[in-house]
Amino acid sequence: MKPWLDKTLEMLEPDHAFLSRVHQQYGLGYYRSLAAWDQAIAHYKEAYRYNPNFISALSTVAYCYQMKKEYKQAAEWYEKYLKVARPGSSGYEFATENLQYVKGELFMEEP
Repeated sequence: MKPWLDKTLEMLEPDHAFLSRVHQQYGLGYYRSLAAWDQAIAHYKEAYRYNPNFISALSTVAYCYQMKKEYKQAAEWYEKYLKVARPGSSGYEFATENLQYVKGELFMEEP
């Protein structure tokens, strides 16, 4: 009986890589074609939750917050990305430049 129950549980267990990819595609659709930043953020966060190796989700979430002019959250997510990204990569350079921009905007918002 146990082997059958184990097999049943295995079949019901979600494939995290697959779920990450599904959320990535949802996020991409919201991000690219609809500029629906909140939905894109939610799906990219889920994609990252299912696959922590999908680090570009971190910078994409940051960029979505930046587009919403929620600079504090954008800075936090760019910093998360920069902690795990490879220095010198195009993503690293993109995040670094955008983080500087976001910090400038935050500075301008200070009373």
